[in-house]
Amino acid sequence: NTYISKNQNFLIKDNVQFQLNNVAILFIQGNIKFEGLSDSKILIKSDGSGSIIFENNDVTIKHTNIENLGYPKLDQYILHGGLNFIKANVVLEDILVKNSKSEDAINLISSSTLLKNISLENIQSDAIDIDFGSLKFNTIICLDIRNDCLDISGAKTKGTQLTINKSYDKGLSIGENSNVNIAIYYFERCQKARDAALNLAESLAAESLALVGVQPEEHIPELWIQSMRCKLI
Repeated sequence: NTYISKNQNFLIKDNVQFQLNNVAILFIQGNIKFEGLSDSKILIKSDGSGSIIFENNDVTIKHTNIENLGYPKLDQYILHGGLNFIKANVVLEDILVKNSKSEDAINLISSSTLLKNISLENIQSDAIDIDFGSLKFNTIICLDIRNDCLDISGAKTKGTQLTINKSYDKGLSIGENSNVNIAIYYFERCQKARDAALNLAESLAAESLALVGVQPEEHIPELWIQSMRCKLI
């Protein structure tokens, strides 16, 4: 395992590759920036067992691909994400996370987070799990997610567009004490899309919602469909 203490600050430049194998954990408490470029990205890979923890720090990750992470196995921490952010200030921009083997591909705990152009593909369980804190985003795209794309508990969330293509659960889960406002939703091939629609109706405001493959006879409230400009495709 590698530990970066709070008095150490790091800048990771473009075209760098990290390999986290054999249950390796990168534990970072110092401020850190991953500054990849659009044509020269940073790559973080694992054999399905490695993970990263960010705690009490400022984290910026740009133009980075993250593949095949597991979750950390530590006696003093109970964490379920490949990427774990604890009480951190987080900016993630132009990030691709795929082939995640953890319960959460990204786990945000009591953190202040800004996401820009985030894609998640082939995720074994939840794509993004938010426990408390706040989240702002412009675009999140989820493709082939075994559980939910976005799981929110007790967090303030504001976003522009959430696109989910193939989720084996609701796609979006909103827990108690959550404040959620996302302008545009697009759900396609979500096995529990009706549950997601009803969850949305009870929990948040949105400008538009498209549910692909959901039929009106599934008893989604007609008044809510009209007021939300919900489109059943």
